[in-house]
Amino acid sequence: EFLLSKGVPVDIHYGYGTPLHLAATNEQDKIVKILLEHHADANTSVTSLGSALMGALLCRSLKCMKLLIKGGADVNRMTSLLMTPLVFTAGRKDYTNFMQFLLKAGADPNIPDGVCFPYFLDLLY
Repeated sequence: EFLLSKGVPVDIHYGYGTPLHLAATNEQDKIVKILLEHHADANTSVTSLGSALMGALLCRSLKCMKLLIKGGADVNRMTSLLMTPLVFTAGRKDYTNFMQFLLKAGADPNIPDGVCFPYFLDLLY
């Protein structure tokens, strides 16, 4: 909050994304909330990760996901990983609660991925 009060742009890119990406991928829900209250763009993408929503999902932070969606994150946005957050959950074990949450938040199960999904996950993990 101190940096924001001194005029540091809320959506400044620091090389690996924005402060919102950093907070979401590190399960810092209180910081996510502060940044969104200062009008951080919940849909900004970075090439390595995609959206802050995808970062929160990758780190399994349901609290951050809820805040991001409340702050305007698009649950159907295709990420740089060529998939929506919902498609990502479909190919992972133990992501059922995230899948259910995304569906309740309006995720469209009919949006296909942009690559051969099972092969791509093998490359990631």
